[in-house]
Amino acid sequence: MVKKGLCLYDLQYPKHNEGLLGNVDNYIVDNKWDYLIYGGDMLDMDAISHWSLDGGNNKALEGKRLKKDYEGFAKILRKHRKLVGKNCEIYFLLGNHEENGDRFTDKYPTLEGLIEVINNLPFKELDIKIIPYRQFVKLGKIYFIHGDIQQGYQSANHAKKVVETYNRNVVYGHHHTLQAHTKISPVGIEETHTAYCIPALADTNPDWAKDRPNSWLNGFGVFYITDGGNFSVFPIVAIKNSFISPDGKFYD
Repeated sequence: MVKKGLCLYDLQYPKHNEGLLGNVDNYIVDNKWDYLIYGGDMLDMDAISHWSLDGGNNKALEGKRLKKDYEGFAKILRKHRKLVGKNCEIYFLLGNHEENGDRFTDKYPTLEGLIEVINNLPFKELDIKIIPYRQFVKLGKIYFIHGDIQQGYQSANHAKKVVETYNRNVVYGHHHTLQAHTKISPVGIEETHTAYCIPALADTNPDWAKDRPNSWLNGFGVFYITDGGNFSVFPIVAIKNSFISPDGKFYD
């Protein structure tokens, strides 16, 4: 038996690509899913961003409200649970953007319990399993992580660094681009591993970048896992919100 999963990375709500997310939702409807992985940085958390708060850039915070962001993203979670059905296993990896809530309460401990992501989204209601910061979900022979391992992993060869660090098959995001690297083993295929970086669902031209060129790509990932743990991973790249699914259907 082969199980099918979807992995969504770096949505950064409310700075997401809404048109692409709509097409992804249509793709979800057209398929039966066993797994749904939210790979981290699903919220931007810019309403309490330490970059703006510590830098004194109050203008960057105009009109932003954390409560509003939580309410908006909760609607997406509820919609996805309805679309994939009650039997689909859903995992939510906490990323470095979600960690802004914990950093905020470290600075203002009197707000502990009120600000953090785990206390403001309907994880229990929707039966979504929370994966702590820099931990992993293991499904078959694939390890799903967010990708913010440590400083120094921002190089052009991050997929190589990831697979050499874990020495496992790893699917990750965080870098907002597409990349893969395979570590070959002379022992045999069972000891050969690949790291796959999945593109982002965030806006690829954020306000703070001020139209500077970057390597960001839009997209998401689809994977299949056998009972024995063997797998196939399909990173999907979207162009102008459109993409072709692994089964050849065009979503526009």
